[in-house]
Amino acid sequence: MRRLLTGYATAYNHRHRRVGHLFQNRYWSKVVEEEEYLLGLVRYIHLNPVRAKIVSDIETLSTFKWTGHATLMGHATYKFQDTDEILSRFSKRASTARSKLVDFMSDPDAENERWVFQGGGLVRSMGRRPSIEETISRKPNSKRKSERQAFDERILGGGKFVEALLEYEDKQMSQRKLSPVQRDQQICDIIRIIAKLADVEINELMGQTKRRNVAEARWAVAWIAMRKLGMTATDVGRALGMGPTSFVRRASRGEKILEDLGIEVNDILAKIGHQ
Repeated sequence: MRRLLTGYATAYNHRHRRVGHLFQNRYWSKVVEEEEYLLGLVRYIHLNPVRAKIVSDIETLSTFKWTGHATLMGHATYKFQDTDEILSRFSKRASTARSKLVDFMSDPDAENERWVFQGGGLVRSMGRRPSIEETISRKPNSKRKSERQAFDERILGGGKFVEALLEYEDKQMSQRKLSPVQRDQQICDIIRIIAKLADVEINELMGQTKRRNVAEARWAVAWIAMRKLGMTATDVGRALGMGPTSFVRRASRGEKILEDLGIEVNDILAKIGHQ
């Protein structure tokens, strides 16, 4: 995002013969618990033109090209936008999904949920705003895990989700202490074990084969490596012979795949000497 915004600002300044900052603040983002908050965030973001009175209503918003809602409604096409990910949550049929999406976007209570996307951690996830006393007593630099959970502004999700991400962050820090050779050895061990347990060939697992059982084994490898060992998507993608963006979202399915295959993650971690 920094490269993108810097490039755009430079081009814009050159085109308009101006100098100085174009954007007031740096780009920022939050990690979001998908099922709990995704649709609410889609509505919150896509309604911005209506709230700003740039467009008059939801019907006009559906053809407004500067928001992703027009793409969801089938009036625009952007290759970078995954419409199925959102529409499938309303219906398998596109026409029905779009009709339900309009109802969802038109909900009069949508304005009341705006505060939900501004806080962080467990206090918000329990369905209430933090009190003034809680805010004042907040200790940003505290090392106590419960306090980090309750007030971590980077995370939008429930308690278990927050806790899992903080644990993942700690594991990433541990991974950075390993040498590249040690990290490569860990991912190779995981690939070898999963290939045997899932009854697929190692060369298929590390290639471009799209056969369902091979792809599922690949997502299982990615899930263990990223979620349990804190490896980066780049590390895993290099080992699997794939670009990191091609499997990051699908890797979230890995936990369910491991359950379906009856594979115990702790057994795999023990075999590679990581607990």
